[in-house]
Amino acid sequence: MHIGIDGRYIADHYPGIGRYTWNLIRALIPLADRDELYVFVHPDLANARYDIGSLARHGNVHTVPVARGALDVRQHRAVARLARSHALDLFHAPTYSLPLFMPCPVVVTLHDLIPLAYPQALRGGSARVGYRLLVRLALAQAAAVVVDSEATRRDLTTLCGYHRDVAVIPLAADPAFRPATDGDVHAVLARLGVSRPYVLYVGTNKPHKNLLALLGAWVALSAGERRGHTLLWVGQQDPRREAEVRFVAEHASEGLRWMGPVAEANMAPLYTGATCVVVPSLYEGFGLPVLEAMACETPVLTSNCSALPEVAGDAALSFDARSASSVRAALVRMLSDCDLRRELVARGRARAQGFSWARTAAATYEVHRGVHTAGGGPE
Repeated sequence: MHIGIDGRYIADHYPGIGRYTWNLIRALIPLADRDELYVFVHPDLANARYDIGSLARHGNVHTVPVARGALDVRQHRAVARLARSHALDLFHAPTYSLPLFMPCPVVVTLHDLIPLAYPQALRGGSARVGYRLLVRLALAQAAAVVVDSEATRRDLTTLCGYHRDVAVIPLAADPAFRPATDGDVHAVLARLGVSRPYVLYVGTNKPHKNLLALLGAWVALSAGERRGHTLLWVGQQDPRREAEVRFVAEHASEGLRWMGPVAEANMAPLYTGATCVVVPSLYEGFGLPVLEAMACETPVLTSNCSALPEVAGDAALSFDARSASSVRAALVRMLSDCDLRRELVARGRARAQGFSWARTAAATYEVHRGVHTAGGGPE
């Protein structure tokens, strides 16, 4: 097969989709050793995380420069023309914004439907209409649809009225997420000016992340219940929302701190050094921070919403994200119960080992083969 993969998302601007695309490609390479992989890349996009040039070391991988971004209306004919010139048998788009007019079957991965479940996630009505249109175009064009979780599969039915078969293929933690040594933890924390003990939240402050509820639950704890901990928020701020940043600034004396984005190399030590990691989201298509923390042998506190129970299983302490008292009670229990934390570390280690990019790639490759064998196109 000649398999095309849209690698234009392997860029700093697309942290989650970029991670998915990069890890999928790397894990596909040994599986598709008798195939040719064509990775479409935008050479002008900032990319400080991944060495795309290293793909050339594999004889069956070819990078295809595309001077158009994935949201540029001029990209459609350019990508279709390149797909034709490389005689692609199929093209895999790692998100809903896929090129039109493709001369070959298209496989699309839909990670979530956040803008449909939480319309405030997008700015303005026109953006929401545009998103819905792009999703419908993707579903109409796709020969096969891949999702990360059963929760997203259900949402495709309830929010989009999509009733065709969908491949549910879970993700995995990046191999870089593993327990850091005490020396590495100490060095990273010293460099970042972080003191232990701390509780860690990793993510943005978009509405579905429910960060404000977590911050409110934290300041509702007494000093004794916090046990000397700081709650660290690591991640980008949504520029449209300032409430969380203001809240942290106003309550810094109560053990809140926003770190902003942190370099990728520092994340495993940050996870490892935390007393626990909290994932308070109201909606996730998957929830990689759950597995990343577990892979680093750190206890996890997570909401019981959307895909998070699928990912966490019985290896996390869960709470009702819509109940302030439930969030608060879970924090108190986690910080006060050493035996619980030890038990969750053991369960989490085993849970994380049940997910791997090798499995993700193998299941995805089976989708590719099925589409190719069927001569695929949308039904």
